[in-house]
Amino acid sequence: MSAHPLSKITIGIPAYNEAANIKHLLLALLKQNTTGFILHEIIVISDGSTDDTVKIARSITNSRIHVFEFTQREGQQKRQNQILAQYTGDIIVFIEADTLPASVDTLKHLVEPLLILHSDDKLMMTIGNPYYLTPRNFF
Repeated sequence: MSAHPLSKITIGIPAYNEAANIKHLLLALLKQNTTGFILHEIIVISDGSTDDTVKIARSITNSRIHVFEFTQREGQQKRQNQILAQYTGDIIVFIEADTLPASVDTLKHLVEPLLILHSDDKLMMTIGNPYYLTPRNFF
């Protein structure tokens, strides 16, 4: 019996003016426990950001991170469709640019059901449970 190849995971992140969080998010994703799968690529698409989102995302040197910049704001759904058109992994995970994984096992817990049930003729989806943080200030 031959070993089953590990599934390649793509993370898609549509981003708009996320300079305050994008570096934290990307670094946290790169530190995720990838036991049972390969973190193949992270695609960040800036949806007309007017802050330093793109500059900060591009400052993280890792061959798995691909950053695309669009100057016109067209919305999250359009950017998600662009990610869908270009990802090369087996499974895609969309992550909001203003979030952070709760632990180093967040991605593993999120994709585990898909890895167990993975089949070429089925469409599957899973979603995580959000944890809301108390803001540090009014904004």
